[in-house]
Amino acid sequence: MQGPHVLAGNRCSSCPSRLHGPCKGVQQSVLQSIAGVSSTASYAPGATIIAQGESVHHLGIVRHGTVKISNTTADGRHMVIGLIEDGRLIGNAFEKTSRFAYESATVSSICLIPRAAFIKLTQQCTDFSCAVLETAQRQAEEIQEWLTLFNCRTTLQRLAGYLFALSARRQGARPASEPLALEIPVSRKDLAAYLGTTTETLSRNMQQLARKQILTVVDGQKVIITDRKRLNAMAASIGEELQSLRHGHLAAAGRPLAGNPAAPLHAA
Repeated sequence: MQGPHVLAGNRCSSCPSRLHGPCKGVQQSVLQSIAGVSSTASYAPGATIIAQGESVHHLGIVRHGTVKISNTTADGRHMVIGLIEDGRLIGNAFEKTSRFAYESATVSSICLIPRAAFIKLTQQCTDFSCAVLETAQRQAEEIQEWLTLFNCRTTLQRLAGYLFALSARRQGARPASEPLALEIPVSRKDLAAYLGTTTETLSRNMQQLARKQILTVVDGQKVIITDRKRLNAMAASIGEELQSLRHGHLAAAGRPLAGNPAAPLHAA
C-alpha cells in the first residue's frame, strides 16, 4: 500500500458507503468502533492501493471513486478482473498476501481498516460480520454475472453494454434524450482487457458507434453519448442488465441471465 494522504476526523456519519456497503444498517456502537480503528485516505488515478503479492496490512472500503482489480499472470499477461465503486471491499481479510492488485482508476477515497482490527470487528459484531459477508458475496456475484452476460456477445456489444451501464449511473436527473458527457474511468488498454479484446478492436468499435451517431469520441477516455436508446439496442439490451447488477435487480425480478455459460467469453 503506497503513500495515501490520510484525512483526519470521523467521517462515518456522512460516508456514502453506508447506503450500500458493509456499514449499512449496523448499530451506532459498531460505527463508533469502526471509526476508532479506521482512517480515510485519498488516492490519485493510477495509485496502487494494494499491490499483487503484497502483504495485506489493511482492508479497504471504497467511499468515492472507481478502483480497478487486476491480475498479472506468470507469463506477463495483464487481466482486469473488475471495476468497483462506492461501498465495495478492497482486499481479503483471510489472506495474508493479496492475489490481486487494487489500483485507483479515478481520484478515490478509501476507508482503511487494519486487517487485525477488521477481523476482530467481524468476530465481535454480528451485524457487521453479516454485512461484510453480504457485500463480499454480492461483489463476487457481480463479477460472475458480468462474465455470464458477456458470453455469446461480440466485442461491439460488450462495449455498448458497458457504456450504457456506465451512462445510466452517471445520468442522474437529466432527461434520457439529453447528450451525456461520459468519462471512462480506465485507460483504453485497461478497458480493452476488461472487455476481453484488443485496443485496436476497441478503437474500431468506438469509431463504429461514432459513425452510427450513437456517440462522439472526445479523446481516449471521454465520449459524449448522444443516443442511449440505440446504444442499448446495439448492446442487445445487456446494458440494462449490467446496470441492474449493481442494485441486485436481476435476482429480485427473477429475470434469467443473458448468454450461454458454456459459450466462449471472447466472442469476435
